Amino acid sequence: MPTSAGELLRVSGLSTGYGKVIVLRDVNLVVGAGEIVALLGPNGAGKTTLLRAVSGLLPWSGGVHFDGSNLADAGPRETAKAGLVHVIEGHRVFTQQSVFDNLLLAAYDLSRDERNARVRKRSDSSQRSPRSGMSARSHSPAGSSRCWQSRRVWCAARGS
Repeated sequence: MPTSAGELLRVSGLSTGYGKVIVLRDVNLVVGAGEIVALLGPNGAGKTTLLRAVSGLLPWSGGVHFDGSNLADAGPRETAKAGLVHVIEGHRVFTQQSVFDNLLLAAYDLSRDERNARVRKRSDSSQRSPRSGMSARSHSPAGSSRCWQSRRVWCAARGS
């Protein structure tokens, strides 16, 4: 069933696992637009498995709808194009490349015009928000950034 008004994400009856090992069975979750949700549980409870499945990194059965789009049979690329991205743990930036180049690399599958527009938009928003410290560092190596700044590069590159 598609998401209803006010819903951003609806997971219904999701089951997934690794190979023949089923890790999650019949998971249901609804996240409303504007909500902040925490997924908590002990190690091995299936938190990462759920996120991998929803973002298209693992095969699943059931239903996943994001912002009105049915993500059935969607891989990670299609899921990201729908606006849902999986930001993995760690900083995962190309440390020897500039912050600007990291942003360009993150948008490799977009047309040149769309990629440049997104990078310009991120750069412009950084200049309007001096707390981010991104505009001043856009041509510095991403690895020279502090921990929180590297995370911002990653999130900006992913469109977060």
